[in-house]
Amino acid sequence: MNSTIIIIISAVVMGGILLIIDLIKGNKETTTSDAIIGVGLGMFGPSVYETFINATIILSGKEAPEGMNQYVSLICGFLLIVIGIYYRKNLKEKVHVLNMHGLIQRDISDASAIKDLKLADYKVKEQIIDFIPFFDNGKIDSKINGFICNQIENNVIKFTAKATDSVGCFTGMAPIPYTIYAGTFMENANINRYFEYDGRSGKKKYYELKKATRKQKKEGWPRLEVSFPNSINTNSTEIVLALSVSHTISEQNLAQFTGKDIVKLQLQGATDNIIQSKEQLEEYTNVIYNCINTDIDNKYPALQKIHLVASIPSCVSVTIGKSVGLRTNRNVNIIAYHFIREANPVYKFGIYINGSNKGKYIER
Repeated sequence: MNSTIIIIISAVVMGGILLIIDLIKGNKETTTSDAIIGVGLGMFGPSVYETFINATIILSGKEAPEGMNQYVSLICGFLLIVIGIYYRKNLKEKVHVLNMHGLIQRDISDASAIKDLKLADYKVKEQIIDFIPFFDNGKIDSKINGFICNQIENNVIKFTAKATDSVGCFTGMAPIPYTIYAGTFMENANINRYFEYDGRSGKKKYYELKKATRKQKKEGWPRLEVSFPNSINTNSTEIVLALSVSHTISEQNLAQFTGKDIVKLQLQGATDNIIQSKEQLEEYTNVIYNCINTDIDNKYPALQKIHLVASIPSCVSVTIGKSVGLRTNRNVNIIAYHFIREANPVYKFGIYINGSNKGKYIER
């Protein structure tokens, strides 16, 4: 039988075998790549054999048969195998996204978000935690809070398991206490991409925190500065930590905490979407971590509880949660509050994000 026909038959058979195996196993995503690999093997195998036979004939001093095209088949088979393996690897790479819906519903899997973030839609595996109907703009009680906290914990643990060996991403438009709470279960998660939504006039699109450019590094970004009361009450067992990144928390908003020392961490010119790079996020995360675990600890030796009020994007919320999760048994009790502009007081409720009361609802 002509060698070309043998190679073609082998290629078709090998491709067909791998295709059938994938269909039986239900691996629909890799059927095309495995078929390409199969065809490549079908061409490569017989070509290697023919090349070996041909070399043996030549070395024995005889003339090689004419019409041998095994070299072309060998090269083509090898290229098909390489292409198939690359294609298969590319298909198997998944972008696992944890998206929290608590205030507004926006899915990363939407065509507009995929376009904004320049993602391959076949790679995106989005896991959504949606508690908008239960949260009802902050009209909740202890029972509903317990349901939301259980939902967050269960879903985040599942997500963390999926994102261990792949790309993990986080985004969300949810109340700050619950975003921080979610982060406390991600201390070992491989979260290395953060998506934020720019809702400012004329933009309204998603963007990803990228590595800082040379221009960004040269020009720098606003520094997160810590300030303590002029007269520190070292005997305080409770203090307030006001964290201003997206908006500046006013003295009026803090009026309900009168009588407690207020420690401020704030940016000059705090505004929405001010964080644009991973380095900027990392810097702010470290400042917050050091403030809670070093600066406050040193100045308030009798401290038992921190009331955390914050105006921060989701990327900061979740990183705070991760750092708290790593020190879950070493931090003092921290209560994170939700801001409701129309309520009186504006920080009407909060939840414990660590300690033995973790997840407990508190109303002021």
